[in-house]
Amino acid sequence: MFEVSGQRFWGQVYLVVLWGSACVGQRSSGEVVSAGEGLLDFVTGGNSGGGDGDGGTFTINHSMGLVSRLAALLEQGNNSDVTLRLETVGTDEVRVIRAHSLVLALQSNIFEELLRNRTTSSTSTSTSTTTTTTTATISSSSSSSSSSPTSSPTSTRGRGSETLVIRESAESVAAFDKFIRYLYSGELAVRLEQATTLHLLATKYNVSMLRQGLSQFMSENLASEAPSSRAVRWYEYAVQSGDEALRDSCLRYLTWNLTSALRSRDWPEVSAPLLLTLLQRSDLVLHGELELFEAVEAWLERQDPDGLTAENALRSIRYAMMAPRELFRLQRESGVLQRYAESVRDLLFMSYQFHSASPLQLAKFFDVNCSLFAPRNYLGSAWGVPWVIGSPARDDRSVSFQTQLGPSGHDAGKRVTWNALFSPRWLPLSLRPPFSEQGAMQPPPRPEAGRPRVIVTPATSSADMAGVSFQKTLLVVARLQGGMAVRHVYNFHQSTEESGDFLAGVDLQRRNSDYLPNGSLHLHIIIKPLYQSLIATKN
Repeated sequence: MFEVSGQRFWGQVYLVVLWGSACVGQRSSGEVVSAGEGLLDFVTGGNSGGGDGDGGTFTINHSMGLVSRLAALLEQGNNSDVTLRLETVGTDEVRVIRAHSLVLALQSNIFEELLRNRTTSSTSTSTSTTTTTTTATISSSSSSSSSSPTSSPTSTRGRGSETLVIRESAESVAAFDKFIRYLYSGELAVRLEQATTLHLLATKYNVSMLRQGLSQFMSENLASEAPSSRAVRWYEYAVQSGDEALRDSCLRYLTWNLTSALRSRDWPEVSAPLLLTLLQRSDLVLHGELELFEAVEAWLERQDPDGLTAENALRSIRYAMMAPRELFRLQRESGVLQRYAESVRDLLFMSYQFHSASPLQLAKFFDVNCSLFAPRNYLGSAWGVPWVIGSPARDDRSVSFQTQLGPSGHDAGKRVTWNALFSPRWLPLSLRPPFSEQGAMQPPPRPEAGRPRVIVTPATSSADMAGVSFQKTLLVVARLQGGMAVRHVYNFHQSTEESGDFLAGVDLQRRNSDYLPNGSLHLHIIIKPLYQSLIATKN
């Protein structure tokens, strides 16, 4: 039994008291906080058996108050047993932070190792002053588990206060107060310009939870307006720091939003490994192959790499996906293509043959399944159509559009008409109500039981489609911090049901959803014709 304000409650009773306001998510000025602020929990439970006996148990939760006291402990420096002497590399600037070895050791095994080495050293000498000099470095080729500061204890422990000297770059020193405060409070306000610096500190001192939180924050803020591209810079940083999750997020964003990266000022500075990784992918989203060639040309002129890197980059361009007139112009005007003409001569020759002969004739002599003849996700009008669906939760919508039969010169002038249907609450067979033995239909399921689906089918068929299969790709564009970007890509033959997770977890009725800018769902349908090799018959 539990009594509140004269009212008696039997069984389990839970009371939550909140002081202040919970500040979770986005703050003004681009700051993001990772936990509640000014939040105090008080949870209590009564005797589930009832009665007025003494068997009741109560749980009092003042964890947020404890966190607040720990933060105050850092601010006031009470009972500090270690002093962090923070020196800026290349300058005489020095900052002093009074800290507590227990907190540092609990949050970071790197600090724990440094403090343990200091304590071990103190047992072998009896001088009155201690200075432990620490140079914190991180290897660009090592992960966080193997990158650790090195400690060189030079004297012993004295009157209960130690000094740990840490040398950091100016950027790290500027963010070090936030980093230490997180170790005490578990909360961190992050600004975009400090994300990599804080991530580097979390990696260097192996604070895994902070590292994961910053990696997620950076992954959700990859979109940026021209002329810069955070995705390019953060990808290179993720490779250097060994953060595979952040690296994969950046690569996925660049793959699906390549045009914005190509137009940024950071593109000419991308590393050769990143450039070659992108060029090998068939799921790049961009306006056309010519756009990709021009970007590679600009990169080669800026970087002037070794001959092998240049040849590999140029041979990764899919010249057959360009119209013959574009190829003629490039051969005449491109200095890069003239310089490496011998390296790509065979690819250009095959591309001209691809455009001059029918796919069936070409398949008799060449492997038309190679990457040279496989289109990427092109946004041009010949390949698909953008589709903006207003109030998508309301009812079914449809659209008709035309694309080219194929990218070869033989098929480019031929058109295929397509019908697309969007259903916001489509029910799969497994969820449809069955008929009873008497033939009566069972009550229909609730509307929320359905899920979105898109079907794309040809309006007509013809003999010209022989030897060609069509892969459908659906892009879902949504808001990201900083702008609009492709958030999801679905590949299917006829229906998004084949992917199994189309718009899973997206609430189409919430008008302020990131997926509904201005109350509309933004899609882009791409039709990718793929030529099939002929099947050899035995004589």
